[in-house]
Amino acid sequence: MTALRKGPQYPARLHAHPTAAGRPGCRRGAARISGRRSLNGTSTNKLSLSIATFNARTIARETDLAAIKEQKSHIACDILGLCETRWQKVLYAEWKDGLTVDLGVGEDPRNVGGIGFIVSKEWSKSIGLLDVSRPRIGVLMINLQKQQTLRIIQVYAPTSAADNKEIERFYDDLKEEINKRSTYLVIMGDFNAKVGRRQDNETFIGPFGGDRNERGERLTAMAESRRLFVANTFFQKRAGQRWTWISPNGETKNKIDYILTNQLQIVQDVTVIGRAFSTSSNNQLIHARIVLDAKVENKALAISNAGQKKMTFDAKVFLQHVDASNWTLSEDLNDDCNKFVNQLKHCRQQSEVSCDNHQQKRISSSTRKLLDQRCQMKRITANNVKYHFLCKLIQRQLKEDHDTFRRQALLDTAEKHRSLRKCRRNLIQPPDGRIQLQKNLVNSGDE
Repeated sequence: MTALRKGPQYPARLHAHPTAAGRPGCRRGAARISGRRSLNGTSTNKLSLSIATFNARTIARETDLAAIKEQKSHIACDILGLCETRWQKVLYAEWKDGLTVDLGVGEDPRNVGGIGFIVSKEWSKSIGLLDVSRPRIGVLMINLQKQQTLRIIQVYAPTSAADNKEIERFYDDLKEEINKRSTYLVIMGDFNAKVGRRQDNETFIGPFGGDRNERGERLTAMAESRRLFVANTFFQKRAGQRWTWISPNGETKNKIDYILTNQLQIVQDVTVIGRAFSTSSNNQLIHARIVLDAKVENKALAISNAGQKKMTFDAKVFLQHVDASNWTLSEDLNDDCNKFVNQLKHCRQQSEVSCDNHQQKRISSSTRKLLDQRCQMKRITANNVKYHFLCKLIQRQLKEDHDTFRRQALLDTAEKHRSLRKCRRNLIQPPDGRIQLQKNLVNSGDE
């Protein structure tokens, strides 16, 4: 068995139900996994998965499929995506060793294309969708933990001999699949394009690669617009692990197969495997190691959301903007309709106000001004008395603010006939909170 070298982790910068049922070549499942393939052998939030993509260059006979299965056993691969299978009939089989095989047919009249998947026994029970009914795009959805999903799209793009209409039709179909929701998205296969290395202000192309051609520009434009990282270009490899296609005479080598993802942090390594997966095809297999770590994902989400204020809709502010807007009618009904719609959208946008967090509710604006004043005051001898006086004033103001906040929270809870005990526990209320609440209720009743 050939050991795969682990590459470095590159941080990423910073969707649920398929609709392919009823078509030939479409399979569904409902099982979910819990802690499967954990890195330390126990049930954890960290899952490891090895995926690969390979242009088979025709699987016309069962012996060709058996040869690919044999070569797959030489490498660590849980999910193998195949393209250009040119299989004659739709094949779905579960072999005795637990492998799930699904092969689609090519496109008439020359039987061009054909997509297929080979899924290991361990992950076959987690298949939520398996669709190979189209000759150039196949979809495999894996159900993960806690309602999470991994969507793998296997593609075979038209060659350089195809016209622009066929290319645009392929990318339109691919965008349609990309728009469907999933937690993690991986797109892999033969794109027949040379992306090369990062240029200008590109974000989703890495620094490692060669030259770029016209079809590479089209793939790069889609990756940048859809925020998909071309994972191959983020890992530096030696010359023998870069090219994925070789010409019949052996003189020309190009990288035209890629693995794209919406979250680069889950990809630990992308490499090309040559002699360990040897067939009659002039393409080489691309292998990627994926690690899904819940802690890392939550941390990345927290970092991306840092500094972003939550916004809420304020009806009063919206009415104010509506009253202040000009709603004069003109003679053209179409213009009036467009004008009203645009003005309503503008009023809606202007009515978004930031939500106060818990601490902001506890502390009044006057106390916050005193805190800012203390932050700006210099700690020198001349300001010593003034500083200590300000500290005492802030301490007294904070106590009054907290007492007011607790009192109002208990009053609101009592008016809504909810649990006072739970409210006090949430507020960390001292034991005399109920007495204080009763006094307030009596005072409010006397008034």
